[in-house]
Amino acid sequence: MVSTIRSSPREMDRIGAGYALGTDAAHGDAQAVAALCELMHGPPNARRAAMYGLASAGDVAVGALLDLIRAELSSDSGDQDRMVAAMLALGEADRAPLPESVELLGQVLSKW
Repeated sequence: MVSTIRSSPREMDRIGAGYALGTDAAHGDAQAVAALCELMHGPPNARRAAMYGLASAGDVAVGALLDLIRAELSSDSGDQDRMVAAMLALGEADRAPLPESVELLGQVLSKW
């Protein structure tokens, strides 16, 4: 699935693979969460597929998304597009928003 996200010329295939990894993650596959987070550092088409996968993974992806956003926020060269994708995924994955999530998103918005 990771190779499909990285190399398929078809958006539908990349997004489908992202959702498949998200399903694996939701069923407890920690490697799927890690792979999706790694893909968030790739080109925009891979990041988009990873974003959808992390969003569909639900609560199991929340910690990883918070870590990703924190890393981008604290970095002088943070990638705003990656942070936005992570925030969008977090908004879908965090089905019962944690105070920690709300606080972090507030920090991001204050910085911008």
